[in-house]
Parts: sequence; C-alpha cells; structure tokens
Amino acid sequence: MNIGILKEDPVRERRVVLTPAGVQALVSLGNHVYIEKDAGNASHFSNEKYQQVGASIVYTCDEVFGRSEILLKIASPTEAECKKLLDSQTLFSFLHLAVAKTVVFETLLQKQICAIGYELIEDDRGDLPILQVMSEIAGQMSTQIAARFLESSNGGRGIILGGITGIPPATVVILGAGTVGQAATRMALGSGAEVIVLDKDMSRL
Repeated sequence: MNIGILKEDPVRERRVVLTPAGVQALVSLGNHVYIEKDAGNASHFSNEKYQQVGASIVYTCDEVFGRSEILLKIASPTEAECKKLLDSQTLFSFLHLAVAKTVVFETLLQKQICAIGYELIEDDRGDLPILQVMSEIAGQMSTQIAARFLESSNGGRGIILGGITGIPPATVVILGAGTVGQAATRMALGSGAEVIVLDKDMSRL
C-alpha cells in the first residue's frame, strides 16, 4: 500500500507520526512510504534517516495527498487539509470529533473518508492504549509546567517542589486519579513534593 506521512504545523504539533523504525517496519512488509520533507525535524529525525530505511521524501503536502491511499498525521485535520483529501482515502489522526468544526466532519462524510481517530482505538480488553500513552505524557508535563510557573523568573513565589534544607516541600493538589492524574502524581512525588489526590472513585484512590 502507499502510505503518506504529512508534516505537522509546528505551531500546533511538533511530533511526527512515525519514527524511522516505524517506517522501516512498514517498508519491510512491502508498503511504500512517502514522507513530506522535514516532517521529522522537530522530533530530531532527519530526512536522511527516513531515506535510509526505505521511505521516499516528497517536497509538498499535495504530493503526499496525491500518492497515498492511507494518510498518517498527529494533529486533527484542518479545513484546508480536508479539502485536499481524495475520495475514499483513509486517514489516521487524532480527530477529537466532539470539538471538531462542522465543516471538517461534513467534508470527511462527503468524501467518504475512512477516518480513524487514535484516541478511539481499543485493544482486545477495551482499553485505549494510544490515548493512555498521551495521557501519561500530559500528566508528567502538567507537573513540569506547574513547577516552572512556581519559579520567580516566571512570576511565581520562588517555590521548589521538593523543598530544601529547612524549607518544607511544596504541597501539590491533583484533581482526578485517572491516567493523567496518576502520571502527575508520580512526577510530583518523584520531585519530593507533598501530594494530595482528590477523586470520587475510591478504587482509583
């Protein structure tokens, strides 16, 4: 199959949908992978690394759309990207349909796009493995960002999460003990903070 990888808008998303190792796995199964030039740069994967594992570098997003049966990206499709989709193509991305613009949803339906949202992919047990990984990242990042805003240079009170000799650690309150909350809790505890987790689900607590 012909599989295309689009370059993300760096303002919205800095990840790339597949690493060179992922591309190599697809190529080894007989697929052709077309990747837009510099799609991996923000994630520190050069064009050369993708070429070394068998991908073809193309120089415009239009060429990716035109050559591919299956399109892969991270961020949900924009109106402009939806217009470039060809009838009956398959699209893998985060869709976030609950908050998507109506025109995006209507275009996907009109063009009969098989749109598969990463956040809705389930495993055999009914779990959402991709969403879980993204939630773990979000949980860790939330603690890291919160610590940054406690710094005096960012307008904070000059508090270090773990405290120092003679100064007690910061108290961190986390609302919700789901995947995001659990990841944030581990990060805060690892920093030495005193952590309070609030959730109505006793089994999670």
